[in-house]
Amino acid sequence: AARANTPRFHPPPADSPEASVKVTPTMPRLPTGASAQQARLFHMMQAMSNSRAGYLRRSGPALEKETLLGLVLRLGLPAEHPSVTSTFSNAASKTKKDVSNGIEGLRRQLELYQNKCNELVKQLVIAGEDSRKNVIQWFIDALLVNVNAGASRPDRTKVSSPELLLNLSVVLLKLCEPFFNDTKKSLLIDPGFVSSPENHGGIYDLTGNDHLPRLGSNVTNSAVYQPKNSFIPLCFFFCSRSLALSIIPDANFYDMIVYQARRTAWTIQRQNGDIRSDPNLNRYLGIQYAKEIHLQNRAYVTDILKFYDMAAGFLMRIDKDQLITMPEHIVNDFCDVLNFASEQTPKMMAGIDFGNSFRLSVKLLSQDYAGLVRNYNLRAKLGDVLHDIFLPDSANNRSDVPASVTCDPLAGGQPYLTSDKLSQETLAPSLLLLYGEVEHTGFYDKNSHRTKIAELLKFLWDSPEHKPAFRRITEDKASFIKFANGIVNEMNHQFASVMERLPAIRTVQLQMANPQQWAALSEEERETITSRHEENEQH
Repeated sequence: AARANTPRFHPPPADSPEASVKVTPTMPRLPTGASAQQARLFHMMQAMSNSRAGYLRRSGPALEKETLLGLVLRLGLPAEHPSVTSTFSNAASKTKKDVSNGIEGLRRQLELYQNKCNELVKQLVIAGEDSRKNVIQWFIDALLVNVNAGASRPDRTKVSSPELLLNLSVVLLKLCEPFFNDTKKSLLIDPGFVSSPENHGGIYDLTGNDHLPRLGSNVTNSAVYQPKNSFIPLCFFFCSRSLALSIIPDANFYDMIVYQARRTAWTIQRQNGDIRSDPNLNRYLGIQYAKEIHLQNRAYVTDILKFYDMAAGFLMRIDKDQLITMPEHIVNDFCDVLNFASEQTPKMMAGIDFGNSFRLSVKLLSQDYAGLVRNYNLRAKLGDVLHDIFLPDSANNRSDVPASVTCDPLAGGQPYLTSDKLSQETLAPSLLLLYGEVEHTGFYDKNSHRTKIAELLKFLWDSPEHKPAFRRITEDKASFIKFANGIVNEMNHQFASVMERLPAIRTVQLQMANPQQWAALSEEERETITSRHEENEQH
């Protein structure tokens, strides 16, 4: 408790003069006896460092370098640091067992450290009111100074390291654990928290450059916040924000690295090259395996999945007026996490109840809520969740999601898609509406979304439970004819597009089959042709 009251526990307040003071670390001096070439290299590296090393007293870097909790939580396993990548050197030559042993060894070290962080934060929270207030203020500061950490390429002179953000999410998940494993306690999450600046400290401000979009429009802070328990709502919303700044961008980066590794391997094989010795492929695989230390850590992944199903249950029970005030990122992140798990860690989904996740997806896609959730990309993601997680494997041959995840244990193990009453009544018309809406998501995304929607509709069409809903749809002749015409036009467009692409695909196949002709092209030309060829084959 005494530590929590030291001056260095918090960064300076945002409106203080000290907050805008720039810190420039002292640069090392040129070593004695350095040659002229070494001196030029040294000064070049020094100039590059000077352009990036400075940071403000109130910033992400300052948080982890100059506050007590920041110094504690900043440690980790940077994916591109030599101390980590050395474990996976020449990754393409390693056996699956060697890679697994390397990952598990580093994972145990990370878990041991994170457990100690959890113990420290817990002791500070329960040490007394003053100590708890200081810890909460540090959480607020951490989330505010890292507001842009979720960007695809965040400015590292402004935000904290991925390691601190990961550890922050682990600590907050641990504080949430008692109520995402207890339904009664989760009922104490009060939606009014996000409308109470006094309690959220500016994290959920409605105005300003860093304001967070809400599910609805014209949201105000008019709600009166009188929670039965003030700590549970705080932990829930702070944890959801922390995950948005850590696991979400991290998962996106991981997907990109996996794609780059697969594409590089495919290109090397096409050129009859040596996969094991390629430096780019080895680098991509090394980063991929380093990320899997935490992104495929069963304890971390299952806690996140349980958290978001609890979040879905919370969003299910609040009324429309409260729902529109909720930060949009919670639903967006819920979709991203579930879709990531279905692709990268499907086996870890076994044994977890996703009933709330299913029901929330169906509810938000229903026509009653179409006017509330107007973000077409978000609505498309909800459709993807229903397809990727809840479409039974008999209708989705590409899915590795365990069969138990798609079924409702309270309905005799029947699929949620056929046993859920709201799904029976609303899902078919919701998907027909969504089929048209995804037109706004862009050409390539639109095709992917529509393929999944069509597979869902086919499954529903073959299910007796949904026949009444389809009959009601046909009774609205004007709407049904409009939809049918849209389907026919889309099919004609797709057929014409395929006929245009087939000659281009064949030309590249012949080009690649001729080693002399293919080798005569520059690497840049081959990369461009290969990229365009992959797009043509996919679409």
